[in-house]
Amino acid sequence: MIEHVLADKSFKLSEIDIAEKDQLLEQYGLVIPVVQFGDDEKRQLGWPFDEQQFSDWLQTF
Repeated sequence: MIEHVLADKSFKLSEIDIAEKDQLLEQYGLVIPVVQFGDDEKRQLGWPFDEQQFSDWLQTF
């Protein structure tokens, strides 16, 4: 779903596996997947979200 929405955008997607990082697993374990814009933790979209919500969220940047 995420790749589909990003297909016509100029955003770069980086995937991070939280399973091997205790801090990230504790922080995000119940809301994965999480999409974050840049390094700003305030610019996050956590699960649950659908394709339209993700697309709308991207429009804010």
